[in-house]
Amino acid sequence: MIFVSSVAGYLARGSYSANKAWGLTMARSLNTLYKPRGVHVSAVAPGFTRTEFHQRMSMDITMFPRFLWLQAPYVVERSLRAVEAGRAVTIPSLRYKALVAVAAILPTRFHQAGA
Repeated sequence: MIFVSSVAGYLARGSYSANKAWGLTMARSLNTLYKPRGVHVSAVAPGFTRTEFHQRMSMDITMFPRFLWLQAPYVVERSLRAVEAGRAVTIPSLRYKALVAVAAILPTRFHQAGA
């Protein structure tokens, strides 16, 4: 089973972040519970990924630099590898792993919504 989370789940950015944090926590919990039975549960936490998501929301994405965008086939491939390996969470990009690491050491006020 795969939960589609986001690196937003590691940030204090409102209800979207809260929902994605829930997915991370739920995947960790279920993976621990069911892994001994051969059931793997993982959450994938990508950053910006090229899909129809932003277009369907009529979002202007021109403000986000090109280097931040991941390709969907890459995210899918990394996600499937994580499940097969039994990892509870995967962040399928070095750039987003770095972002999460920095967010973890910064005080919340630096990445909190409305700050």
